[in-house]
Amino acid sequence: MPTLRESIKIDVAIAPELWLARVDTGELENAILNLAINARDAMPEGGKLTIGAENVTLTESQARQFDNAAPGEYVRLSMIDTGTGMPPEVLEHAFEPFFTTKAFGDGSGLGLSMIYGFATQSGGFPAIESLPDEGTTVSLYLPRAEASEIQEKDCRPLCRPAAQGNTILVVEDDPDVRRLTVTLLKAKGYTVLESETGEEALRLIAENWEIELLLSDVVLAGELSGPAVAEMALKDRPDLRILFMSGYAEDVIRRDREGAGRTVDAELLAKPFTRAQLTEKVEAALQAEQI
Repeated sequence: MPTLRESIKIDVAIAPELWLARVDTGELENAILNLAINARDAMPEGGKLTIGAENVTLTESQARQFDNAAPGEYVRLSMIDTGTGMPPEVLEHAFEPFFTTKAFGDGSGLGLSMIYGFATQSGGFPAIESLPDEGTTVSLYLPRAEASEIQEKDCRPLCRPAAQGNTILVVEDDPDVRRLTVTLLKAKGYTVLESETGEEALRLIAENWEIELLLSDVVLAGELSGPAVAEMALKDRPDLRILFMSGYAEDVIRRDREGAGRTVDAELLAKPFTRAQLTEKVEAALQAEQI
């Protein structure tokens, strides 16, 4: 694996007669790469990374030991490093968006949260164990594919949980934050479209009348800000729900919006946000009265 240093030994332990898993292979490759990078960073002086895969059947009592886990048959993919490990106070926040112990500029804190979203979106779940100076084990429990699913060339529709009947457009010019937000929303069962710019967002809204919620960063690359996009979209789509997100203080955003003469007043999701905060704000916005 070119991503790792020569001082890191890699062992691979694959159980015999491994089941096929219901998973998007491209997203799985990204997850493995992210976990390998985390392991590398946790072993600056070298060490060992063990990549394992085995069949696991969880009973109801065993499933209750994990968050958001259901009993059933899984393929468990494990990445085990001999690195620095994490103390309990860090471990409990490991999957939260934006959480990182790395120095500023060395990490976004989005890697493990994206892996959480990927595993959940696939119908499975992640688990993590770690102790200071004793290394870290991250396991991805991926649901076993049924015989009828194995013939499918593209498993992605099978990997997604049942849709909740809501379509959301995410507008964010930071690719990492956009991907994280989209992944977490898809993991909750929403249908999600995405855009980098306000101009593209307006085109998508015009072409996709099923969009119910515009979730937009306030400050965007290009000429249009989030509030400007919302104001223009509402002229043709007065039924559209609006939710803004930003890393700036809410009072600063409101003053800027009022100074530009914007008439849209919507709730704000402050960045950095947790999964629970994202879910709560989105659900509230979808249930809110039309603007």
